[in-house]
Amino acid sequence: MENNFTDKMARDRVLIEDYLKKAFAAEPRYADLQEAMEYSLLAGGKRIRPILTLEEAKAKALAHAGLKADQVTFTEAELDWDDGKQVYDIEFYTADFKEYDYEIDAKTGEVLEVDYDAESFTPPASSGTVITREKAQEIALAKVPGADASHIKKLKLDKDDGKQVYDVEIIYNGAEHEMEIDAVTGKILEYEMDRD
Repeated sequence: MENNFTDKMARDRVLIEDYLKKAFAAEPRYADLQEAMEYSLLAGGKRIRPILTLEEAKAKALAHAGLKADQVTFTEAELDWDDGKQVYDIEFYTADFKEYDYEIDAKTGEVLEVDYDAESFTPPASSGTVITREKAQEIALAKVPGADASHIKKLKLDKDDGKQVYDVEIIYNGAEHEMEIDAVTGKILEYEMDRD
């Protein structure tokens, strides 16, 4: 947990730098313009406004939840895009593992969405044997009847909130199915389907 504002700035600076680098991917045919824009955007000394905005987004979420920073552990605090506008995804949990998941408008600070399931965060479990990629594929395909291995667009072992998970994306029959599977238990932690 951060002890002071300087610690928070150092941590948030890394998050914001990473986001800017990802969002500002190179386009080879515009190399000269790219170089000038990178210098303007990524040169040092220009991060104080986004950092304060990130801290303000955290403060808005905490105020909405009626909590203080020393009562929670943040699991996510990042700038993202949703429906064409920038938002902050803020997730945290309390000592009794109550979960909070906020989406905050990055421009206005308005709380756009809140739910009390921070992307299925659970306390780090004791170590266990990770299920195989094949078993994760079997579990995912069972969730989407009719789909087969050719419909899987992503099946990746990852770490989320300190636990190993398989991130899976299946595109089948005009719908995109995304899920997160606990890599130890095989339980589907999250599932979302979007139709085109």
